[in-house]
Amino acid sequence: MQERYAELIIAIQLRLSEGDSLTINTNARTMNFARLVARKATHVTKLPVTIVETSMGKVLQTYPIDPIEKRGMRPQVKTSVLAHIVDLDEFPYGEDEDWNEPSHEVRTLAHYGHLSDPVFLDRRISIPWANIPYPGTAWAASMLGRLVSIEEMWNLFGILMRLTSDWSPTYWTEQANVLSYREKILNTSLGKMISIKGSETELIGEQSPLTGWISGVFRLASGREYIPLLPVQSVHTAFKTGSTNGKVRAGSPFTLFGTPVTEAAFTIEDGVVVSYDAREGKEALKKYFEVDEGTKAVSGISLADSNTPECRYISRLVHPHYKKECRSILHLGGVLVDTIKAGTREDDLPDLGQSIAHLEIPLCHDITVEIREPDGSNKTIIAEGSFIL
Repeated sequence: MQERYAELIIAIQLRLSEGDSLTINTNARTMNFARLVARKATHVTKLPVTIVETSMGKVLQTYPIDPIEKRGMRPQVKTSVLAHIVDLDEFPYGEDEDWNEPSHEVRTLAHYGHLSDPVFLDRRISIPWANIPYPGTAWAASMLGRLVSIEEMWNLFGILMRLTSDWSPTYWTEQANVLSYREKILNTSLGKMISIKGSETELIGEQSPLTGWISGVFRLASGREYIPLLPVQSVHTAFKTGSTNGKVRAGSPFTLFGTPVTEAAFTIEDGVVVSYDAREGKEALKKYFEVDEGTKAVSGISLADSNTPECRYISRLVHPHYKKECRSILHLGGVLVDTIKAGTREDDLPDLGQSIAHLEIPLCHDITVEIREPDGSNKTIIAEGSFIL
């Protein structure tokens, strides 16, 4: 299965070709997999692949994996490519935050996956890159809610990554095409008012004119496409500040500062959370909303089908890598940076969610999402949890 996964990363996620110069960041536990990816990548790129071993953010060693081609037979470097192997077992599963530690500290937010992406309007990533998850038994146990064996761990990961058969590359290629199509259709729509209805959920808000709908398929100015994250299921956009109103009930448990939050409910007025409740984890929600004033803002929406393996197997949103792409999500706090249109100025940012913290709230499985067109008609995007585009 690891062989198949490495080939999927090279062919579909990074879409490597001859002349690409690949650098892989890894830790000690995932080193063997990094070497496997590197060896296979050299057969495609005909260039050395650089492996960078890190620990606690510090570089320990750097060395190349050379191709079989002699130096004089190697192509010129065309494009630099970056890959980071994410060790899923490094996340602090089951570790409640020490509430004596300030929740607004950047270190704390980053530790638990609640730190917003920084907004750099004058800088856009111009090379292919990918965060590549590598499974572990602690990660699998957090997903399934029980202890698991290594075999069960790989079975779960194989299902999520569609690695259990040879059709995995075909599936993700087709999925990328579907998401690109949805992105295109939504961006050509003139409707900006987004309505969301479901179990104890009724919310309406205006898409920010500073943003567009974005899928998980990225395109460079050269036309080259790549997929930074797998699995990929959603399209997402940002709300205009102050435009959302209604109520939302979380469709599944999630974790906040390592604390389980269950049966969470939120009331939203003029774009901000004005009240909230939860059966478990209310103290964690309180600490989140104390980080800064921007944490209360409803900043964006991610929409995904509710009938995917991700929805069936990931019943609890724990690891940040598997949040936005496994079901429809309401975002609080910092804006989803990749939705911001090129040319947006810093003076425009007050119209978008601004906070150093970010929180994903899973929506219920039966949501219906509509876009209100300028003529007053409604266009349904999702019906009973499933895309109809």
